[in-house]
Amino acid sequence: MEQDYPQKQPQKQGGSAFITFLLVLIILLLSGILIYLRYGDLIMNRLYQFTDGKIGAETGVTSLPGRALPQPADDGLSDELPDSGELPDDIELTEPEPVPESEPEPEPEPIVLDYAAAKALPDGIALSTHDFTVRTLGESVTIRVKGGSDGPFTWVSENPSVASVDENGVITAMSHGTVNVIVTDGVKKGLCVARMITGSTSTAAKLNTSDFTRTVEEGEYQLKVSGVETKITWSSENPSVASVDENGLVTPLSKGQARIRAAWDGGYLICVVRVPG
Repeated sequence: MEQDYPQKQPQKQGGSAFITFLLVLIILLLSGILIYLRYGDLIMNRLYQFTDGKIGAETGVTSLPGRALPQPADDGLSDELPDSGELPDDIELTEPEPVPESEPEPEPEPIVLDYAAAKALPDGIALSTHDFTVRTLGESVTIRVKGGSDGPFTWVSENPSVASVDENGVITAMSHGTVNVIVTDGVKKGLCVARMITGSTSTAAKLNTSDFTRTVEEGEYQLKVSGVETKITWSSENPSVASVDENGLVTPLSKGQARIRAAWDGGYLICVVRVPG
């Protein structure tokens, strides 16, 4: 009589399945450990940013083994701001200090010189004109520097009661006469002759000559003015070349040129005397 033995094949299949499951579980666990070791910091940073820095409060995760979580920046107001986002009344916001604007450099002041000091300077400044005549009292003429200097400039009149000049080179006739006006930059000068014939010269007044030549050997020459009833004052602008007495008698003295002035209350006339060598 044959005895039936139980078959053990099903038990072998069940054991193989368990071993397979255990191996898969180990593989998954090892994979998880590898992923954690490789990407743990990145995962926690993402989680930290997603929860706005509240991992410890809401997730219970405050740190990782061997790793510290990044801390939120402390701006001094995060702990005091309410949920509404409005600032409490006891917090004052201060505006940043304004950046001071750099002050412009002051323009250099013109050098102040009197007429004698300005006249002693060497020539070197060119002017728009070096000789002009004004025939109306109060009339103004503007003289400009043509170049060669950047200034600042000082304008000086030889006699401001005859011709005044301002800081812009505007010359104004104040009374009858002829004066020099000088402009200087403190180093060199420019000179202009201003003739103020301010409507007071009689058209009937005449000299017997306005220009003559006389040698020293030829001697004296008499100047006369017609058409004037008042007293005439005679003067020479270069008495070393030619002198004149109170009656208009001109005496040539040396080689050169001189201007003889016949002046009276209300006008004047000029005669040029040339003395050859």
